[in-house]
Amino acid sequence: MPRLGLFGGGDDDKQEEAEFAELESTIVSAKKRLDRNWAFVLEDGARWVQIDTKNIPSDPKPGQPIRIRRAAMGSYLANVNKQIAVRVRREN
Repeated sequence: MPRLGLFGGGDDDKQEEAEFAELESTIVSAKKRLDRNWAFVLEDGARWVQIDTKNIPSDPKPGQPIRIRRAAMGSYLANVNKQIAVRVRREN
C-alpha cells in the first residue's frame, strides 16, 4: 500500500518530497500509444506516461524541454515545451 504522508513523517519523507517537487529535463523520445496518450523518455532514462485525455496542441518531439511537477494527491503534471499541462505517471 502506498504511503500518502497525510499525517507527516520524518526528515526522510520531507527530503524525498522536496527532491521530487519539480523536475526540468529534455525529451529523448516521445511516442503516441495505442490509447492515444503520450509516452516520454527523458534524458535520465525515466519513462513518463500521460494518464489523462487532454490533447497536447503541438506534438512533443525529441529535444524539447519538459517540466514535471507534483500535483494534488500524489499525481504529477507535465508541460511539454511550455504547452498545456497533462497529468502523467512515472513507469520506471
